[in-house]
Amino acid sequence: MQETMKSTDFGVQAHGEPVNNLTFADDIDLIAESQKQLQELTDKANESSKRFGLKINAEKTKVMVVGQKNRHIRITLENEKLEQGEMLCRQMGSV
Repeated sequence: MQETMKSTDFGVQAHGEPVNNLTFADDIDLIAESQKQLQELTDKANESSKRFGLKINAEKTKVMVVGQKNRHIRITLENEKLEQGEMLCRQMGSV
């Protein structure tokens, strides 16, 4: 997965390097700045997974838009539209 994601030069910038995924155990968060980039990352992750005999479960996979309230995007996994989750925000009060 790391090699697949390294071949893509988009994502959010961290210390001058693009970051397009976060991984923890068997979870992967893909990070992109546009719907097109997120679809490309999703397709790459899916193809990479298949090469190792793995399958991404579309029913458990969610899409989230951060920073643009009420914006809906369409991301698919093998022609199946992924559910878009809602971001939960907490407002921090002053101490």
